[in-house]
Amino acid sequence: MNATRQNPPGRGEPAQTLTDTHAHLGDAVFDADRAGVLSAAGRAGIGRIIAVAETLADAEKNLVLADRHRAILPAAGLFPTYLDTSEAGRMRAFIRRHAGRLAAVGEVGLDYWKVQDEALREIQREIFCGFIDLAVELDIPLNVHSRSAGRHVIALLLERAAGRVQLAIHFLGRRWLRLVCGFLGKRQCHSPRRLRQPVQFRECPTGNSR
Repeated sequence: MNATRQNPPGRGEPAQTLTDTHAHLGDAVFDADRAGVLSAAGRAGIGRIIAVAETLADAEKNLVLADRHRAILPAAGLFPTYLDTSEAGRMRAFIRRHAGRLAAVGEVGLDYWKVQDEALREIQREIFCGFIDLAVELDIPLNVHSRSAGRHVIALLLERAAGRVQLAIHFLGRRWLRLVCGFLGKRQCHSPRRLRQPVQFRECPTGNSR
């Protein structure tokens, strides 16, 4: 999360405004009360929320929602378990068309917990690399998913000079937290302590210690 200091708050008002860097606000589960969710977030001090996408339909919906709700910042990406290079190409074309409106490329990355066949993992890496290169080219932040693939994600980000763009790393499991932050320096990283508990946000330390 990013924190931006505002003028001194009144009684009952939050002392700072936060940006949630990863939320699935386009999910149909929010259709009935999305405005209420955003209002509650605002009262809690969350002023902007990056709505990540898993599919092209999600990305299109995020743009519509961003037009309706000032708090929503739209992102576009293909979730790592969608191993369709043609669909990935369509998503990259979508990102190019709407680059000026997008807050991030994501949710993209590697998921080796779900995808265990090496041939399919190679497709996953190919798709991820395409999104990394596009984000670097367009200078758009990356919103990265990693599960059971920490070292591989880091290697690809470094190999493809992703340090030149802002990164929000979303990964399941705490094993790679220090490793990710050590390699990438001061970035925004978050990891849930348990799947059923709220996500914990941390500002990662600077430096390249391993």
